[in-house]
Amino acid sequence: MNRITPQIQRLEEILGRDGGVLTLQADPTALAPERAVVFEVSGSLSTFTAQAERVGFMLLGEFETEYDPDENFYYANDKDERQADKVEATLYLLMPDERAMQELLRLWARYRDGKSFPRNYGQWKALFDQLRTIRPWGAQDRLTASFVQELREWVSRGEQRPFRFEVNLWFSDSDEKRRSSRGNFETVISGAGGQILHESRIDAIKYHGLLAEIPSQFLGEDETQFIQLISHLDPVMHYAPQSMAYSEIIVDEEGELAVGEFDAARPACAALVDGYPFSNHSLLTNRVDIEDIFEIEQLSQSAYRKHGTAMASLILNGELSQTDDVVNNRLLVIPALQPDTFQNNEEFFPPDKLAIDLIYQAVLKIHEKQVSEPATFGKLTIINHSLGNRHEEYCGKVSHWGKLLDYLSFTYGYLFIVSAGNHKHNFALRQFSTLTEYEAAAPEEKRNATFRALCEDVQFRQVLSPAESINPIVVGAWHEGAPDIGPPPGRLVDLFPSDDGPSIVSSIGLGHKRSIKPDIFYKSGKAYCSVSTANGCCLVIPSTNSAGGLSVASPGTPGVQTSRARTFGTSCAAALVTNLAIRISNMLDELAETFATANVPQSHRAALIKALLVHGSAWHETGEHLEGITEPLGGKKHFARRTNIARLLGFGRPDIERVIESTSNRATMFAYGTITKDQKQILSIPIPASLSGRADLRRVTVTLSWFSPVNTRHAQYRQAVLELEIPEKCGAERKTILQPPTLTCNRGTLIHGIFEGTTPITTESFTVEISCKAQAGGLDDAVPFAIAVSFETPIESEIDVYTEIRSRLALEVRERVPV
Repeated sequence: MNRITPQIQRLEEILGRDGGVLTLQADPTALAPERAVVFEVSGSLSTFTAQAERVGFMLLGEFETEYDPDENFYYANDKDERQADKVEATLYLLMPDERAMQELLRLWARYRDGKSFPRNYGQWKALFDQLRTIRPWGAQDRLTASFVQELREWVSRGEQRPFRFEVNLWFSDSDEKRRSSRGNFETVISGAGGQILHESRIDAIKYHGLLAEIPSQFLGEDETQFIQLISHLDPVMHYAPQSMAYSEIIVDEEGELAVGEFDAARPACAALVDGYPFSNHSLLTNRVDIEDIFEIEQLSQSAYRKHGTAMASLILNGELSQTDDVVNNRLLVIPALQPDTFQNNEEFFPPDKLAIDLIYQAVLKIHEKQVSEPATFGKLTIINHSLGNRHEEYCGKVSHWGKLLDYLSFTYGYLFIVSAGNHKHNFALRQFSTLTEYEAAAPEEKRNATFRALCEDVQFRQVLSPAESINPIVVGAWHEGAPDIGPPPGRLVDLFPSDDGPSIVSSIGLGHKRSIKPDIFYKSGKAYCSVSTANGCCLVIPSTNSAGGLSVASPGTPGVQTSRARTFGTSCAAALVTNLAIRISNMLDELAETFATANVPQSHRAALIKALLVHGSAWHETGEHLEGITEPLGGKKHFARRTNIARLLGFGRPDIERVIESTSNRATMFAYGTITKDQKQILSIPIPASLSGRADLRRVTVTLSWFSPVNTRHAQYRQAVLELEIPEKCGAERKTILQPPTLTCNRGTLIHGIFEGTTPITTESFTVEISCKAQAGGLDDAVPFAIAVSFETPIESEIDVYTEIRSRLALEVRERVPV
């Protein structure tokens, strides 16, 4: 009780005076009406927020955290001995009015005096029992580390331009309070010579943001005055640096591409939100539809339109040294980046706009085109989002940008394919103390040292916003280049010469609530590096040399329409996965042309493409290798070890050919539907009759995907939890295959499992049970889901799996579907 008594006593004393409310509001360290209050609670309280709202508190948000044990809160073992494990906690952010503060004092008095609580107020007693601290939302919360760092670096460089930053205001449903919040901030910033440049409000995700600037003259040589000016503004949740896109290095190559004519006969099923593409390039001519809603064209000289051109090239053509990946679809492009003509490879969001608002408006335009021009854009389902905020790494909470993508995915049925983000900082190979030692090491030693270094560096290479979002497919970069590249130039080094590891510039996992992110990794070009020594160990320095990158179309020389370039990074991987998604979409269209019952409605198309993208993924040899070197080692620590492997591999790398075609020994089936809370749906999967009673090896792969609504103010966030149960009647088990643990798989909106075994089968089918549970405050919406199931046996078994299963399914599938 003593830990919170002083704050409550001060509130009680001052609130009872005449003018007490004003006195409290004038002191930024005091609890006060209309000031966000933080209740830090050990554990969590299931119904506390509803009871708090009943007495006048408005919920602003809740977040999970952890802290070191103390004398009041700790975990004990069976002998009641204190353990050193961190204690889980929940932060409840509430906005009180004066009535709520009076109620808080009344309830505290009952708790202090040992009196019982009224009906429907029991969670308040639990709150006071578990309460570690109660405090006002203050400067330490508003001033994010990234904001302070960017501000200090700006001042130290002596920049003469105004410093631009983002202001996240506490969201309110009241127009009057919103105007007041903006007005309070505007009064302060304008008094220092600054101004508000842009304002955005997105009610669906409880977002109210401002883009502001302060003149360099006010900052001078010391940022302290500015920090003191803005740190205690109650309407502000937090400050952040202006969102800045990360860009891949794109370097033009000598020579031109030999290209033929392309027939863009298929309508667009995908959109690209990126830079303005060089649409006159021979690989893009008459294949892209550009909607320039932000008037980027007039700000973009053709020679600098590199990123959008590269992404469009990879989406429509794949990697240019391989011609099998070309798709004959059109591509809708919404330009949202403009080139920096002073830095040849940099492209950025328009500097006077909030990036999140640009993305929101772009997707609304895509939806508008889909509705108004159904013949051209009616089946548009996929949105490539190879953009992100290099100033915001995932740190335990979903960003507003991530919340936006989750909301748009569920509301409009779009599958966002999001790049995980690039990290190009140096990192240590601690296994080697000198360069001589490194160079003398065997290739396997170097490979192991690189894997260990990436694991040690995980806290510095978290996914970049919005890649922590739960509904999109998030793509990490795999260290694999084009077939036509040579050895690293000069003294540069290839850390994974056998293409058997994640890129050294890729973000790695995990995601929100330790879910799997990135979901998959894909070919992204080779990121070369140099190796030197520092502080007694070898240091990896990633290079900007793109000689090992993927071949893409480029604006190149003015007047030339066949120029090419090389580039690498997570954006490239996401663009190639978008190409795969288009090929899956085309396969579904061709199935529907032949079999009417295979016509997937638009409401479920995105969920099905999402499932099929992941369905062919596996860890393969890299996972087996990491199983032997990844901490924690030991037979009883496989859950923690394989969760750590999932940071580096996700669900694996997708094998699209396993999805778009079946063979005699493998059949792939899919289904889709809608499920509501507390509902179960059971699917019956036929088993080949030839397997009856036989102990032949068989593999069953199951992938379930869905789009969940989200509660942006709840710590659990994800409202729809789908679970998958597969009885052992299929004669296969999950534990025989190296893959992410079941619990880790169940934390997002994708469940992917591979089952293998030889147990004789005596039934004609096995069932897959899908159930839906509500969390994060409840679930009122129906949830779209899709599931893919593959059944296969070794070729040498000579069992015609495909024919036997096809004959028993009401929905027939073709043996091979060309794309």
